[in-house]
Amino acid sequence: MKILLLADGRSLHAVRYQGELQRRGLTVVFASIENGVTVDVPLRPMTGIRGLNYLLAARKIRHLVEREAPDIIDAHSASGYGYTAAVAGVSEQVPVLLHCLGSDILISAKKSTYHRMRVGTALEKSSHVIVDSHYLEAQARAIAPSMKADVVYWGAEDAVFDLHDANRELKDFSKVRPVKGLVPRPHEGVYNNQFIIRALNGLINKGKITLTFPDWGTHRKEFDALLGRECHSGTVQMYSRLPRMDYIRYLGGFDMYLSASQSDSSPASLIEAMAAGLVPIVADIPGVRELVGPDNALLFDPGNERSLRKAVAELLSGQTDVRKIINNNRNLALAQGRFSDNIDRTIAIMKQLVTDGC
Repeated sequence: MKILLLADGRSLHAVRYQGELQRRGLTVVFASIENGVTVDVPLRPMTGIRGLNYLLAARKIRHLVEREAPDIIDAHSASGYGYTAAVAGVSEQVPVLLHCLGSDILISAKKSTYHRMRVGTALEKSSHVIVDSHYLEAQARAIAPSMKADVVYWGAEDAVFDLHDANRELKDFSKVRPVKGLVPRPHEGVYNNQFIIRALNGLINKGKITLTFPDWGTHRKEFDALLGRECHSGTVQMYSRLPRMDYIRYLGGFDMYLSASQSDSSPASLIEAMAAGLVPIVADIPGVRELVGPDNALLFDPGNERSLRKAVAELLSGQTDVRKIINNNRNLALAQGRFSDNIDRTIAIMKQLVTDGC
């Protein structure tokens, strides 16, 4: 089976997905407007406006389909490449599988009537849609009620599950100082990283916890300025983009996973943390409730600094049943969040679409 993959060439998830398909012996032609080291066909942007570039790339996609003759097109993001494929009209020649991102449905589609139209067109023109949570499916069906869809989580590789350490279950966090927290979401407004610093600066400065953030994102400068005002030098760390296996090893060095995201749909980073045995401390929003609740995470009210401090303090008190949280998370991740299992499901959907035709 030959797959034409349309996705952001910079996306870690897209590159990981491409590599896993290739390891299964499938032929993947990766085309992208964005630069990426694994991109096969650069679709050079024609303007400085991202949304317009997706529209103008439709002609290139038509030519690419004629030249490569793929069995199926796999487009990632309804607001981006799914819309490009829809405008190109290629679903009349070859099946189009659309992978929705949480930001497509939960953020982009709500920006304006035009943005909702773009997303709706992509959903309706695709042969089949994959969403990563039942919550996202319900939100997408509110835009395109007749779409054909399956829920397939992203998940974690076996190497992430191998990080799980039984000794972590026995750790008394009232005696561990500092407790090491990972905040793996980039510095974008939706991820609310500055809120985390404002809420936890006291615990950070007292040496009770350390936090590590990515060193990228459009709001990195504002984050650095806040950090300089709120936290002692060296108490908050940054990490650069890492090769996948290096990142997995890095993940294993932390005690807790922290996210204050204001919008989410079963985030892959949360599933990875659950598989690795980190204690999740997450904002209580609908998109994560499919994965976590009081039995396997510490939840806080998004936007409420006191609520976040209380959740972290509960872990530090040593009163949290860490063994229960970690065991529940491992069982859930094994059942629903193994990347290899979910790739198998995706490939099965592709093969059925190819068999059924357009």
